[in-house]
Amino acid sequence: MLDEQMSKEELIKELSILRRALSEYKRTEQSRLEGDVYFRVMADHAPVLIWMSGPDKLCTYFNKRWLEFTGRVLEEEIGNGWAEGVHPDDLNRCLEFYTKAFDARQDFQMEYRLRNAKNEYRWVLDQGMPMFAADGTFTGYIGSCVDVTDHMLAMEELHFAEERLRLVSKATNDVVWDWNLAANILYWGTNFEILFGYSLSEIEPGIESWHYRLHPEDHDRVIAGIHEALVQRRNNWSDQYRFKRKDGSYVDVFDRGYVIFGEDEKPVRMVGAMLDVTERKKSEYALQESEMRFRVLSENSPVGIFQTDNEGRCLYVNLKYTEITGMSFQDAKGEGWSRGLHTDDRKYVFDAWQEWVKGGKEFSLEYRFMKPDGKIVWVLGVAFALRNDKNEIIGFIGDIVDITERKLSECEMKKNIEELKLLLAITVDRENTMIDLKKEVNALAQELKLAPPHDLSFLSENRAAL
Repeated sequence: MLDEQMSKEELIKELSILRRALSEYKRTEQSRLEGDVYFRVMADHAPVLIWMSGPDKLCTYFNKRWLEFTGRVLEEEIGNGWAEGVHPDDLNRCLEFYTKAFDARQDFQMEYRLRNAKNEYRWVLDQGMPMFAADGTFTGYIGSCVDVTDHMLAMEELHFAEERLRLVSKATNDVVWDWNLAANILYWGTNFEILFGYSLSEIEPGIESWHYRLHPEDHDRVIAGIHEALVQRRNNWSDQYRFKRKDGSYVDVFDRGYVIFGEDEKPVRMVGAMLDVTERKKSEYALQESEMRFRVLSENSPVGIFQTDNEGRCLYVNLKYTEITGMSFQDAKGEGWSRGLHTDDRKYVFDAWQEWVKGGKEFSLEYRFMKPDGKIVWVLGVAFALRNDKNEIIGFIGDIVDITERKLSECEMKKNIEELKLLLAITVDRENTMIDLKKEVNALAQELKLAPPHDLSFLSENRAAL
Protein backbone atom coordinates (compact mmCIF):
# COMPACT_ATOMS: atom_id res chain seq x y z
CA MET A 1 0.00 0.00 0.00
CA LEU A 2 2.93 2.28 0.73
CA ASP A 3 4.64 1.49 -2.60
CA GLU A 4 1.42 2.24 -4.38
CA GLN A 5 1.13 5.49 -2.45
CA MET A 6 4.68 6.46 -3.30
CA SER A 7 4.11 5.69 -6.94
CA LYS A 8 1.09 7.90 -6.92
CA GLU A 9 3.04 10.75 -5.37
CA GLU A 10 5.82 10.30 -7.87
CA LEU A 11 3.30 10.29 -10.66
CA ILE A 12 1.76 13.48 -9.36
CA LYS A 13 5.23 14.98 -9.16
CA GLU A 14 6.03 13.93 -12.70
CA LEU A 15 2.74 15.36 -13.90
CA SER A 16 3.54 18.61 -12.11
CA ILE A 17 6.91 18.76 -13.87
CA LEU A 18 5.26 18.09 -17.21
CA ARG A 19 2.67 20.82 -16.55
CA ARG A 20 5.43 23.32 -15.76
CA ALA A 21 7.40 22.23 -18.82
CA LEU A 22 4.29 22.59 -20.96
CA SER A 23 3.59 25.97 -19.45
CA GLU A 24 7.19 27.08 -20.11
CA TYR A 25 6.99 25.77 -23.66
CA LYS A 26 3.75 27.66 -24.23
CA ARG A 27 5.26 30.78 -22.72
CA THR A 28 8.42 30.42 -24.83
CA GLU A 29 6.42 29.67 -27.95
CA GLN A 30 4.24 32.70 -27.25
CA SER A 31 7.34 34.83 -26.79
CA ARG A 32 8.76 33.42 -29.99
CA LEU A 33 5.60 34.17 -31.88
CA GLU A 34 5.40 37.63 -30.37
CA GLY A 35 9.08 38.16 -31.19
CA ASP A 36 8.49 36.99 -34.74
CA VAL A 37 5.61 39.41 -35.12
CA TYR A 38 7.71 42.20 -33.64
CA PHE A 39 10.58 41.38 -36.03
CA ARG A 40 8.31 41.40 -39.03
CA VAL A 41 6.80 44.77 -38.06
CA MET A 42 10.24 46.24 -37.61
CA ALA A 43 11.52 44.64 -40.81
CA ASP A 44 8.60 45.93 -42.87
CA HIS A 45 9.30 49.48 -41.71
CA ALA A 46 13.06 49.29 -42.17
CA PRO A 47 14.55 51.60 -44.86
CA VAL A 48 16.46 48.67 -46.39
CA LEU A 49 15.56 45.46 -48.27
CA ILE A 50 15.59 42.47 -45.85
CA TRP A 51 15.57 38.76 -46.67
CA MET A 52 15.87 35.48 -44.73
CA SER A 53 16.73 31.95 -45.78
CA GLY A 54 16.56 28.55 -44.11
CA PRO A 55 19.38 26.06 -43.59
CA ASP A 56 18.66 24.68 -47.10
CA LYS A 57 19.74 27.98 -48.76
CA LEU A 58 16.18 28.68 -49.92
CA CYS A 59 14.74 32.07 -49.02
CA THR A 60 11.77 32.07 -46.68
CA TYR A 61 11.06 35.75 -46.08
CA PHE A 62 11.32 39.18 -47.77
CA ASN A 63 10.22 42.38 -46.09
CA LYS A 64 7.70 44.86 -47.40
CA ARG A 65 10.43 47.22 -48.74
CA TRP A 66 11.93 44.39 -50.84
CA LEU A 67 8.56 43.51 -52.36
CA GLU A 68 7.81 47.18 -53.10
CA PHE A 69 11.22 47.55 -54.73
CA THR A 70 10.86 44.50 -57.00
CA GLY A 71 7.14 44.90 -57.61
CA ARG A 72 6.58 41.19 -56.89
CA VAL A 73 4.65 39.26 -54.24
CA LEU A 74 6.18 37.08 -51.53
CA GLU A 75 5.20 33.84 -53.24
CA GLU A 76 7.18 34.84 -56.34
CA GLU A 77 10.32 35.65 -54.39
CA ILE A 78 10.62 32.81 -51.87
CA GLY A 79 12.83 29.83 -52.63
CA ASN A 80 15.05 30.86 -55.56
CA GLY A 81 12.42 33.12 -57.14
CA TRP A 82 14.32 36.26 -56.11
CA ALA A 83 17.16 35.25 -58.46
CA GLU A 84 14.91 35.98 -61.47
CA GLY A 85 15.40 39.68 -60.78
CA VAL A 86 19.20 39.54 -60.74
CA HIS A 87 20.92 40.87 -63.86
CA PRO A 88 21.98 37.96 -66.13
CA ASP A 89 25.57 39.21 -66.16
CA ASP A 90 25.70 39.13 -62.35
CA LEU A 91 23.62 36.00 -61.57
CA ASN A 92 26.29 33.26 -61.66
CA ARG A 93 28.78 35.34 -59.70
CA CYS A 94 26.09 36.25 -57.16
CA LEU A 95 24.96 32.65 -56.59
CA GLU A 96 28.52 31.32 -56.34
CA PHE A 97 29.40 33.97 -53.80
CA TYR A 98 26.26 33.26 -51.74
CA THR A 99 26.75 29.47 -51.82
CA LYS A 100 30.42 29.67 -50.83
CA ALA A 101 29.67 31.91 -47.83
CA PHE A 102 26.62 29.83 -46.86
CA ASP A 103 28.58 26.57 -46.81
CA ALA A 104 31.31 28.20 -44.70
CA ARG A 105 28.75 29.83 -42.38
CA GLN A 106 30.52 33.17 -42.91
CA ASP A 107 29.35 36.77 -43.23
CA PHE A 108 29.39 38.05 -46.80
CA GLN A 109 29.05 41.26 -48.76
CA MET A 110 28.53 41.56 -52.50
CA GLU A 111 27.22 43.97 -55.13
CA TYR A 112 24.95 43.08 -58.01
CA ARG A 113 22.17 44.55 -60.15
CA LEU A 114 18.58 43.86 -59.16
CA ARG A 115 15.54 44.67 -61.33
CA ASN A 116 13.05 47.04 -59.75
CA ALA A 117 9.31 47.54 -60.27
CA LYS A 118 10.01 49.91 -63.19
CA ASN A 119 11.96 47.16 -64.95
CA GLU A 120 15.17 49.07 -64.32
CA TYR A 121 18.30 47.46 -62.95
CA ARG A 122 19.66 49.07 -59.82
CA TRP A 123 22.94 48.30 -58.09
CA VAL A 124 22.47 46.92 -54.55
CA LEU A 125 24.93 46.18 -51.76
CA ASP A 126 23.85 42.85 -50.18
CA GLN A 127 25.17 41.95 -46.72
CA GLY A 128 24.35 38.61 -45.14
CA MET A 129 25.16 36.80 -41.88
CA PRO A 130 24.39 33.29 -40.54
CA MET A 131 21.75 32.71 -37.78
CA PHE A 132 22.14 30.23 -34.93
CA ALA A 133 19.68 28.98 -32.28
CA ALA A 134 20.40 29.17 -28.56
CA ASP A 135 21.88 25.70 -28.68
CA GLY A 136 24.17 26.60 -31.55
CA THR A 137 22.08 24.98 -34.26
CA PHE A 138 22.45 26.69 -37.66
CA THR A 139 19.05 28.04 -38.73
CA GLY A 140 19.82 29.93 -41.92
CA TYR A 141 20.84 33.42 -43.06
CA ILE A 142 19.50 36.92 -42.71
CA GLY A 143 20.57 39.77 -44.96
CA SER A 144 19.86 43.33 -46.08
CA CYS A 145 20.28 45.20 -49.34
CA VAL A 146 20.88 48.91 -49.93
CA ASP A 147 20.47 50.71 -53.26
CA VAL A 148 23.98 51.95 -54.15
CA THR A 149 23.35 52.86 -57.79
CA ASP A 150 24.24 56.52 -57.32
CA HIS A 151 27.41 55.51 -55.51
CA MET A 152 28.32 53.02 -58.25
CA LEU A 153 27.70 55.62 -60.96
CA ALA A 154 29.81 58.10 -59.04
CA MET A 155 32.58 55.52 -58.70
CA GLU A 156 32.31 54.71 -62.38
CA GLU A 157 32.51 58.40 -63.23
CA LEU A 158 35.47 58.70 -60.90
CA HIS A 159 37.13 55.78 -62.67
CA PHE A 160 36.53 57.40 -66.04
CA ALA A 161 37.78 60.72 -64.71
CA GLU A 162 40.93 59.09 -63.38
CA GLU A 163 41.42 57.36 -66.70
CA ARG A 164 40.98 60.66 -68.51
CA LEU A 165 43.45 62.27 -66.14
CA ARG A 166 45.89 59.47 -66.83
CA LEU A 167 45.50 59.86 -70.58
CA VAL A 168 45.78 63.65 -70.38
CA SER A 169 48.89 63.22 -68.27
CA LYS A 170 50.38 60.99 -70.97
CA ALA A 171 49.33 63.27 -73.81
CA THR A 172 50.72 66.49 -72.32
CA ASN A 173 53.63 67.69 -70.26
CA ASP A 174 51.23 68.83 -67.55
CA VAL A 175 51.34 67.33 -64.07
CA VAL A 176 47.72 66.28 -63.56
CA TRP A 177 46.39 66.09 -59.99
CA ASP A 178 43.15 65.11 -58.24
CA TRP A 179 42.47 66.12 -54.64
CA ASN A 180 39.76 64.36 -52.60
CA LEU A 181 39.08 67.00 -49.97
CA ALA A 182 36.93 64.79 -47.74
CA ALA A 183 39.55 62.06 -47.42
CA ASN A 184 42.53 64.40 -47.93
CA ILE A 185 43.98 62.16 -50.62
CA LEU A 186 45.93 63.82 -53.43
CA TYR A 187 46.47 61.82 -56.61
CA TRP A 188 49.42 62.84 -58.82
CA GLY A 189 49.74 61.98 -62.50
CA THR A 190 52.76 60.15 -63.91
CA ASN A 191 54.45 63.38 -65.01
CA PHE A 192 54.95 64.32 -61.35
CA GLU A 193 57.97 62.06 -61.13
CA ILE A 194 59.30 63.18 -64.52
CA LEU A 195 59.12 66.90 -63.76
CA PHE A 196 59.95 67.00 -60.05
CA GLY A 197 62.01 63.85 -59.57
CA TYR A 198 59.97 62.33 -56.72
CA SER A 199 58.61 58.80 -56.89
CA LEU A 200 54.96 58.60 -55.85
CA SER A 201 55.90 56.18 -53.07
CA GLU A 202 58.15 58.67 -51.27
CA ILE A 203 55.72 61.61 -50.99
CA GLU A 204 52.92 62.24 -48.52
CA PRO A 205 49.46 60.93 -49.59
CA GLY A 206 47.56 64.12 -48.73
CA ILE A 207 47.71 67.78 -49.62
CA GLU A 208 50.93 67.98 -47.60
CA SER A 209 52.78 66.60 -50.62
CA TRP A 210 51.91 69.84 -52.35
CA HIS A 211 52.17 72.66 -49.82
CA TYR A 212 55.35 71.27 -48.17
CA ARG A 213 57.13 71.94 -51.47
CA LEU A 214 55.88 75.46 -52.17
CA HIS A 215 58.59 78.11 -52.19
CA PRO A 216 58.65 79.93 -48.82
CA GLU A 217 58.11 83.29 -50.52
CA ASP A 218 55.06 81.97 -52.38
CA HIS A 219 53.60 79.65 -49.70
CA ASP A 220 51.24 81.95 -47.78
CA ARG A 221 49.99 83.76 -50.88
CA VAL A 222 49.17 80.56 -52.76
CA ILE A 223 47.54 78.83 -49.76
CA ALA A 224 45.42 81.93 -49.10
CA GLY A 225 44.35 82.02 -52.76
CA ILE A 226 43.16 78.42 -52.89
CA HIS A 227 41.44 78.77 -49.49
CA GLU A 228 39.60 81.84 -50.76
CA ALA A 229 38.40 79.95 -53.84
CA LEU A 230 36.99 77.15 -51.65
CA VAL A 231 35.34 79.49 -49.14
CA GLN A 232 33.79 81.68 -51.83
CA ARG A 233 32.61 78.56 -53.72
CA ARG A 234 34.41 79.49 -56.92
CA ASN A 235 34.76 76.69 -59.45
CA ASN A 236 37.97 77.95 -61.01
CA TRP A 237 41.32 78.70 -59.41
CA SER A 238 44.76 79.44 -60.88
CA ASP A 239 48.10 80.79 -59.71
CA GLN A 240 51.80 80.92 -60.55
CA TYR A 241 54.42 79.90 -58.03
CA ARG A 242 57.65 77.99 -57.49
CA PHE A 243 57.61 74.27 -56.65
CA LYS A 244 60.55 72.39 -55.19
CA ARG A 245 62.26 69.58 -57.09
CA LYS A 246 63.84 66.60 -55.38
CA ASP A 247 67.32 68.05 -56.07
CA GLY A 248 66.40 71.21 -54.14
CA SER A 249 65.94 73.50 -57.14
CA TYR A 250 62.62 75.19 -57.90
CA VAL A 251 60.41 75.01 -60.97
CA ASP A 252 58.21 77.91 -62.04
CA VAL A 253 54.72 76.46 -62.58
CA PHE A 254 51.36 77.73 -63.73
CA ASP A 255 48.72 75.79 -61.80
CA ARG A 256 44.99 75.79 -62.43
CA GLY A 257 42.23 73.75 -60.84
CA TYR A 258 38.49 73.13 -60.94
CA VAL A 259 36.50 72.75 -57.71
CA ILE A 260 33.62 70.25 -57.49
CA PHE A 261 30.96 70.92 -54.85
CA GLY A 262 28.59 68.41 -53.24
CA GLU A 263 24.84 68.69 -52.78
CA ASP A 264 25.42 70.62 -49.56
CA GLU A 265 27.56 73.09 -51.56
CA LYS A 266 30.67 72.04 -49.70
CA PRO A 267 33.81 71.40 -51.78
CA VAL A 268 34.41 67.66 -52.13
CA ARG A 269 36.96 67.39 -54.89
CA MET A 270 39.39 69.49 -56.90
CA VAL A 271 41.15 68.49 -60.12
CA GLY A 272 43.78 70.39 -62.03
CA ALA A 273 47.12 70.46 -63.82
CA MET A 274 50.50 72.09 -63.28
CA LEU A 275 52.44 73.42 -66.30
CA ASP A 276 56.20 73.99 -66.19
CA VAL A 277 56.73 77.61 -67.24
CA THR A 278 60.36 77.91 -66.15
CA GLU A 279 61.66 78.61 -69.66
CA ARG A 280 58.83 81.03 -70.31
CA LYS A 281 59.61 82.85 -67.07
CA LYS A 282 63.27 83.06 -68.09
CA SER A 283 62.18 84.53 -71.41
CA GLU A 284 59.93 86.97 -69.58
CA TYR A 285 62.77 88.00 -67.28
CA ALA A 286 65.07 88.45 -70.30
CA LEU A 287 62.37 90.47 -72.06
CA GLN A 288 61.84 92.63 -68.98
CA GLU A 289 65.57 93.30 -68.73
CA SER A 290 65.69 94.10 -72.43
CA GLU A 291 62.73 96.45 -72.11
CA MET A 292 64.34 98.08 -69.09
CA ARG A 293 67.55 98.70 -71.03
CA PHE A 294 65.50 100.03 -73.93
CA ARG A 295 63.62 102.41 -71.61
CA VAL A 296 66.83 103.69 -70.04
CA LEU A 297 68.45 104.29 -73.42
CA SER A 298 65.25 105.69 -74.85
CA GLU A 299 64.63 108.16 -72.03
CA ASN A 300 68.18 109.44 -72.31
CA SER A 301 68.26 109.56 -76.10
CA PRO A 302 68.87 112.91 -77.88
CA VAL A 303 66.21 112.00 -80.47
CA GLY A 304 62.51 111.37 -80.16
CA ILE A 305 61.64 107.65 -80.18
CA PHE A 306 58.26 106.06 -80.82
CA GLN A 307 56.90 102.51 -81.03
CA THR A 308 53.66 101.27 -82.60
CA ASP A 309 51.70 98.06 -83.03
CA ASN A 310 51.52 96.20 -86.32
CA GLU A 311 48.78 98.53 -87.54
CA GLY A 312 50.79 101.65 -86.88
CA ARG A 313 49.00 102.78 -83.71
CA CYS A 314 51.33 104.50 -81.27
CA LEU A 315 52.16 102.51 -78.12
CA TYR A 316 55.07 104.47 -76.71
CA VAL A 317 56.96 107.75 -77.05
CA ASN A 318 59.99 108.84 -75.06
CA LEU A 319 60.56 112.10 -73.23
CA LYS A 320 62.46 113.69 -76.12
CA TYR A 321 59.54 112.99 -78.43
CA THR A 322 57.20 114.92 -76.16
CA GLU A 323 59.73 117.81 -75.97
CA ILE A 324 60.05 118.03 -79.75
CA THR A 325 56.34 117.77 -80.57
CA GLY A 326 54.86 119.43 -77.48
CA MET A 327 52.51 116.40 -77.11
CA SER A 328 52.17 114.17 -74.04
CA PHE A 329 52.13 110.38 -74.38
CA GLN A 330 48.38 110.37 -73.75
CA ASP A 331 47.95 112.83 -76.63
CA ALA A 332 50.24 110.88 -78.95
CA LYS A 333 49.09 107.28 -78.34
CA GLY A 334 46.96 105.51 -80.90
CA GLU A 335 46.53 107.85 -83.87
CA GLY A 336 46.62 110.98 -81.71
CA TRP A 337 50.14 111.87 -82.93
CA SER A 338 48.68 112.81 -86.33
CA ARG A 339 46.59 115.59 -84.75
CA GLY A 340 49.83 117.36 -83.79
CA LEU A 341 50.98 117.61 -87.41
CA HIS A 342 50.94 120.95 -89.23
CA THR A 343 47.59 121.34 -90.97
CA ASP A 344 49.31 121.63 -94.38
CA ASP A 345 51.22 118.36 -93.80
CA ARG A 346 48.68 116.26 -91.86
CA LYS A 347 46.88 114.48 -94.69
CA TYR A 348 49.85 113.59 -96.87
CA VAL A 349 52.01 112.52 -93.88
CA PHE A 350 49.25 110.33 -92.36
CA ASP A 351 48.44 108.79 -95.75
CA ALA A 352 52.12 108.14 -96.42
CA TRP A 353 52.51 106.50 -93.00
CA GLN A 354 49.48 104.23 -93.51
CA GLU A 355 50.69 103.25 -96.95
CA TRP A 356 54.12 102.43 -95.56
CA VAL A 357 52.65 100.37 -92.71
CA LYS A 358 50.96 98.13 -95.27
CA GLY A 359 54.21 97.59 -97.16
CA GLY A 360 56.59 97.42 -94.19
CA LYS A 361 59.53 99.04 -95.98
CA GLU A 362 61.80 101.70 -94.46
CA PHE A 363 60.03 104.97 -93.79
CA SER A 364 61.77 108.37 -94.10
CA LEU A 365 59.99 111.69 -94.42
CA GLU A 366 60.40 115.34 -93.45
CA TYR A 367 57.34 117.10 -92.06
CA ARG A 368 56.16 119.65 -89.54
CA PHE A 369 54.55 119.55 -86.11
CA MET A 370 52.71 122.52 -84.71
CA LYS A 371 53.19 122.78 -80.93
CA PRO A 372 50.32 123.96 -78.69
CA ASP A 373 51.98 127.41 -78.43
CA GLY A 374 51.87 127.77 -82.24
CA LYS A 375 55.58 127.16 -82.78
CA ILE A 376 56.37 125.14 -85.90
CA VAL A 377 58.93 122.35 -85.64
CA TRP A 378 60.46 120.56 -88.60
CA VAL A 379 61.36 116.87 -88.06
CA LEU A 380 62.90 114.04 -89.99
CA GLY A 381 60.91 110.87 -89.20
CA VAL A 382 62.48 107.46 -89.80
CA ALA A 383 60.97 104.03 -88.92
CA PHE A 384 61.42 100.32 -89.61
CA ALA A 385 59.41 97.16 -89.02
CA LEU A 386 59.82 94.78 -86.05
CA ARG A 387 59.46 91.11 -87.03
CA ASN A 388 59.14 87.85 -85.10
CA ASP A 389 60.80 84.50 -85.78
CA LYS A 390 58.30 83.82 -88.55
CA ASN A 391 59.19 87.12 -90.25
CA GLU A 392 55.76 88.46 -89.39
CA ILE A 393 55.47 92.18 -88.63
CA ILE A 394 54.62 92.65 -84.96
CA GLY A 395 55.10 96.43 -84.80
CA PHE A 396 57.24 99.38 -85.79
CA ILE A 397 59.87 101.49 -84.09
CA GLY A 398 61.24 104.82 -85.24
CA ASP A 399 62.63 108.21 -84.28
CA ILE A 400 62.18 111.86 -85.09
CA VAL A 401 65.00 114.45 -85.21
CA ASP A 402 64.42 118.18 -84.84
CA ILE A 403 65.69 119.70 -88.10
CA THR A 404 64.08 123.11 -87.63
CA GLU A 405 67.41 125.00 -87.59
CA ARG A 406 68.59 123.17 -90.66
CA LYS A 407 65.34 123.95 -92.46
CA LEU A 408 65.61 127.61 -91.45
CA SER A 409 69.21 127.67 -92.66
CA GLU A 410 68.14 126.07 -95.91
CA CYS A 411 65.44 128.70 -96.31
CA GLU A 412 67.93 131.49 -95.60
CA MET A 413 70.41 129.99 -98.00
CA LYS A 414 67.74 129.61 -100.62
CA LYS A 415 66.78 133.24 -100.14
CA ASN A 416 70.41 134.36 -100.52
CA ILE A 417 70.82 132.26 -103.65
CA GLU A 418 67.74 133.82 -105.16
CA GLU A 419 69.10 137.29 -104.37
CA LEU A 420 72.47 136.44 -105.94
CA LYS A 421 70.71 135.11 -109.00
CA LEU A 422 68.82 138.38 -109.26
CA LEU A 423 72.00 140.48 -108.89
CA LEU A 424 73.78 138.35 -111.44
CA ALA A 425 70.95 138.81 -113.87
CA ILE A 426 71.05 142.58 -113.34
CA THR A 427 74.84 142.65 -113.82
CA VAL A 428 74.67 140.62 -117.00
CA ASP A 429 71.97 142.88 -118.30
CA ARG A 430 74.11 145.96 -117.59
CA GLU A 431 77.14 144.40 -119.30
CA ASN A 432 75.04 143.73 -122.33
CA THR A 433 73.85 147.35 -122.29
CA MET A 434 77.51 148.66 -122.30
CA ILE A 435 78.39 146.39 -125.19
CA ASP A 436 75.46 147.69 -127.18
CA LEU A 437 76.41 151.30 -126.36
CA LYS A 438 79.99 150.76 -127.48
CA LYS A 439 78.79 149.37 -130.77
CA GLU A 440 76.63 152.43 -131.31
CA VAL A 441 79.57 154.84 -130.62
CA ASN A 442 81.80 153.02 -133.07
CA ALA A 443 79.11 153.07 -135.68
CA LEU A 444 78.63 156.84 -135.19
CA ALA A 445 82.36 157.48 -135.46
CA GLN A 446 82.50 155.62 -138.73
CA GLU A 447 79.67 157.65 -140.04
CA LEU A 448 81.52 160.85 -139.09
CA LYS A 449 84.73 159.36 -140.44
CA LEU A 450 86.37 159.86 -137.13
CA ALA A 451 88.78 157.57 -135.44
CA PRO A 452 87.28 155.55 -132.63
CA PRO A 453 87.81 157.28 -129.34
CA HIS A 454 90.57 155.67 -127.35
CA ASP A 455 89.47 157.06 -124.06
CA LEU A 456 86.17 155.53 -123.11
CA SER A 457 86.57 156.14 -119.45
CA PHE A 458 83.44 158.11 -119.40
CA LEU A 459 81.58 154.98 -120.28
CA SER A 460 83.06 153.21 -117.32
CA GLU A 461 82.13 156.10 -115.12
CA ASN A 462 78.64 156.06 -116.50
CA ARG A 463 78.48 152.27 -116.02
CA ALA A 464 79.49 152.70 -112.44
CA ALA A 465 76.83 155.32 -112.04
CA LEU A 466 74.37 152.93 -113.54
